[in-house]
Amino acid sequence: MSVTQWVYNTYSSDEKGLQESKNFVFVWSLFENQVKNTIGNDFSISAFDSWVQALEINQEQNGISIKEPSTENYIERELIRYINDAFNHFYQKYTKDNAQFINYLYNQPDNLTQKAKTKFIDFVTSFDKKNIRDKIIFLFHISKRIRNKFFHGIKNIGEIKSEQKEFEKINGYLIAILSLIEQY
Repeated sequence: MSVTQWVYNTYSSDEKGLQESKNFVFVWSLFENQVKNTIGNDFSISAFDSWVQALEINQEQNGISIKEPSTENYIERELIRYINDAFNHFYQKYTKDNAQFINYLYNQPDNLTQKAKTKFIDFVTSFDKKNIRDKIIFLFHISKRIRNKFFHGIKNIGEIKSEQKEFEKINGYLIAILSLIEQY
């Protein structure tokens, strides 16, 4: 089978179990575009962290509310659940075997990846797993790495297929954050 035929067959059908990775490409593109409008062109962890610290987070009777001050957007309660679900999924993978999880995320040997790995390790040694801000930042680290791995690292369809749950969880997280930063 030709590469063209394989791509066409894979793309036009979800029988191969690739829907969440295809969704990720779309969601990430929207996310990245809106981040530039709200947070700026500095797509770094520190810039994102500063933005997260400025969020207005309040405890309410039936949960928390999260508001982005510059857009005045709120995250819907269901989307807050997506953040918590994604956090629980990835944090569980991290606590089960943190060395394996870190290797899964940061398996590329280049300097930028290794610097990002150090920042992630520093962050997870001191973050509060019950704090929604820390959950959002934890997941940003992971979403950036999933993005980099997917766009620059993974070239094996089997590996992409095996990570559909991770794509599903990170897509929910990105959609939740997108709801805060979108400007229309």
